[in-house]
Amino acid sequence: MNIQWTHVELHGPVFYSISMVVPASKHHKGSQKGEGKPASAGSADVPGAADTAPSAGAPSSFDMQAMFDRFSHAFDVRLGSLETNRSRDVGLLSASLDGAITKMADRMDAHELHSKTHFDVIDAQIQALEARMAAAPVGSPPSSSSQPMVRPGSSLAVLSKPADDCIVFVRGFPVLLPSFAMKEYITEALSVVPSVERNRVRTRSSAADDQFSLVFPSCALADNFIDAYRAGGFVFMDPADETKAETPLNVSKSRPLAQRRRGKAIHPIYAQLELIIDAMPTLRSASICQRQAPRGGTWFTEFFAQSGRNLAPLFSLRFREDPTETVITGVIIPTAGSALSDDNLKLIREAAGLQ
Repeated sequence: MNIQWTHVELHGPVFYSISMVVPASKHHKGSQKGEGKPASAGSADVPGAADTAPSAGAPSSFDMQAMFDRFSHAFDVRLGSLETNRSRDVGLLSASLDGAITKMADRMDAHELHSKTHFDVIDAQIQALEARMAAAPVGSPPSSSSQPMVRPGSSLAVLSKPADDCIVFVRGFPVLLPSFAMKEYITEALSVVPSVERNRVRTRSSAADDQFSLVFPSCALADNFIDAYRAGGFVFMDPADETKAETPLNVSKSRPLAQRRRGKAIHPIYAQLELIIDAMPTLRSASICQRQAPRGGTWFTEFFAQSGRNLAPLFSLRFREDPTETVITGVIIPTAGSALSDDNLKLIREAAGLQ
């Protein structure tokens, strides 16, 4: 038996195949059953019979080459398919990331533009305010003859108390805020005040409050602040609220002292009038309306009962403004008569402290 080595090189490692070939010999023994029997006719005597018989040995180098060629082709096809799928997936991921980044950039640009516009409006208001203050002529100090006469004991109280039209309130907070949280909104409000006047503005807020006030050195500065604050559109937003809902804040001046005193004097009369109307079948569904107006230098407050579009006159209160308080001096019956009875008007007079 001879051993043959076949050298096969397929674009990589070198492979070797071993083939075993049995040499032909006339002394080779046959099988036990066929030993000594003559060969059948047409078998061994036919020329080329051994060449056409299939080989029972190992595959030839050409078969191995063809097998490896098929394997290499299948591997190349599979690898190309994987590369194509990977390129497609990477392309889809890249397009998705590009879209997300573009959308985020657009939102950031829009937010930046909105903030810039907001601060441009505030800056324009501040510049206009500074220009008006710079252009205003400096007035000469008033002479002693034009000064109002003040009693010696009350001079300090008058000078330390700010004027009503110099006090500005910022309201509209839906919850009570501690002082450190309210300070953030106070600082935000002061940003619309010119820097040269900012240190002259006094702030007021309680340890826990739903409003704060600013005391300005002049009425004109308070008016300019109100205009700038309203133009800025300041809002309250609770950081703990997931919806990020915004609550607009309101700004207004303090009511004059005389008006506050009249309101305090009216409280007991208003409470008595509510009891009277609730007991009257004809006015039970009506609401109470008021109108304040001066007549000949004296302030009056008129009361009406409103039912739909109709106003039924009830009575009027006459006031006297004293230096320290406001006093009700009379309950006036309308010329056309009142919707209240004499007994009801008597209860109103008693509530006003009149006989």
